[in-house]
Amino acid sequence: MHFSINVKDIEIQDILILIAGYTISKSFRITSEAQEIIDLRNYDDTSEVNVPGENSGKTYIAEAITSKPTSVEIAPVINGNFCDVSDILSNIYIC
Repeated sequence: MHFSINVKDIEIQDILILIAGYTISKSFRITSEAQEIIDLRNYDDTSEVNVPGENSGKTYIAEAITSKPTSVEIAPVINGNFCDVSDILSNIYIC
């Protein structure tokens, strides 16, 4: 499964992602420091992932998600504070 995250004019320390499905659910915590995360890699095939910088975006591949998920939720961590879910996608189409 591919997903993209775009960051506007704000500095984000971490991003929490929950991908839920009928057969598997997986959560990831992407930090500002590049690191390897099991079952997650950058679209450009590099294994170390990190949060996109201010006014930029990145595309990731969640390798553990092999069937259509029911939802994707994203919540940022800003200034050390966990924020509410900022985006939820529940109408997911197979391309």
